[in-house]
Amino acid sequence: MNSASQLPPALSYSIPRLVAATGWSRSLVYTLIASGRLQTFKVGKRRFVTAKAATDCLRQLEAENLIERPRATPAVRAATYHR
Repeated sequence: MNSASQLPPALSYSIPRLVAATGWSRSLVYTLIASGRLQTFKVGKRRFVTAKAATDCLRQLEAENLIERPRATPAVRAATYHR
């Protein structure tokens, strides 16, 4: 999962782009939208999330420990593992 500071610079994200940028599942994004935790807007039939709304939601979830902060990759973990 990417941290808020690693989101690509953009003013807004479509749902598929937000999923790709954050590593969240599509169902999690729609659950956050339905619960009111992730604010969106529509242009025609397309739904978008502002970069600020995505960052605010990510920070709120991290603060509540509802998502894990980024972990080391398996290669880094293997290199630092001592028996």
